[in-house]
This record gives sequence, C-alpha cells and structure tokens, in this order.
Amino acid sequence: MSEFAESLGVAKSRVNMWENNGVIPRPELLVLISKEYKTPLHILLGIEEISSDNKKQNSLFQFLLTLDNNQLEKADKILRIIFSDD
Repeated sequence: MSEFAESLGVAKSRVNMWENNGVIPRPELLVLISKEYKTPLHILLGIEEISSDNKKQNSLFQFLLTLDNNQLEKADKILRIIFSDD
C-alpha cells in the first residue's frame, strides 16, 4: 500500500480511507490510477459496464469526472437530498 500511495503522491492513510471507508479518490487521481494500472475508470468506480443503450448515464458519468472535489461533494449532497426516500 505504501508504494501505491507514494506513486500517487498521497499518504497511506488516504489510500486506507479509499479501501475501508468508501471514500472515492479525487477525479484527477482516478485518472492517474486508471492510466497507471491500465484499468478503465468505470471499473475503478465499481460500474460493471457502461452500456451504449444508456447514453444519459454515460453522459452524467463523464460530466462527474470533470468536477473537482468540492464540486463533487456539492453534487453528492444535492443528489442525496433529491433522491432520498423521505
């Protein structure tokens, strides 16, 4: 884990958060991991396959990848409020 963290320029505790706390790395780190380990982004995010039939989902996914961490946090909060089961 320490070599992986060093290769990304982050602390081991950050990698631990990704692994154990369900925290998703910042978009720029996801892109770096994807390139370094030749793994598609949708696989890193746990999306089995992006179907060409679902263009809206793919478009939204691509848009989210362009957001910085602050914007992602805002989007997450908004989506959770809108789609909560209350």
